[in-house]
Amino acid sequence: MRLSHSEKSVTDTHEENITLKRNIIIYGANEEFRAAVGKCLGDRLEMLFCDTDRLIEYNVDMTIDDYLEYYTVEAFKRLETKIISMAAEYTDVVIAAGGHAFEDGQNIEIFAGCGVMVWLKADSMDEYANTDKIPPRQLFERREKAYRSCAEITVDVKDCRAPDKAADCVLKALAGYAETVHT
Repeated sequence: MRLSHSEKSVTDTHEENITLKRNIIIYGANEEFRAAVGKCLGDRLEMLFCDTDRLIEYNVDMTIDDYLEYYTVEAFKRLETKIISMAAEYTDVVIAAGGHAFEDGQNIEIFAGCGVMVWLKADSMDEYANTDKIPPRQLFERREKAYRSCAEITVDVKDCRAPDKAADCVLKALAGYAETVHT
């Protein structure tokens, strides 16, 4: 999986170049649904799409579960931060992020600096992949707290069965968000 790099620069009143980071970071929901929504958004907005979990797997040539059998959770988190940093270098990308990424302050800062964070809120423990083998209820509560605190936009997708319908809801929320930011 490769991304093309397109930088957009403007010149401010001090004649300094400023790189505009215009990415959409989606998280929450379950992995398959999140990726499908991200692909829909990418297609509709003519943006690239990447899934940080798939980028990790591509880079290590194994699944995340297999990686965790051979390496520690700490090694996985370091790798994940590296991949997130690489993805954040691009602009005009819809980035689907795994839930574990939001358990690390450095990852949150990276995402906050490169785009708008959209929580696909599913209200279900099914949305939480469990790489740390934490009891589901505890993981649900911990991630929900992190998700809520990071979200610039929250889109309730619990009644959306089709990814294209959830993408419609995200687009509507993004339009409202853009209006509030630019007014």
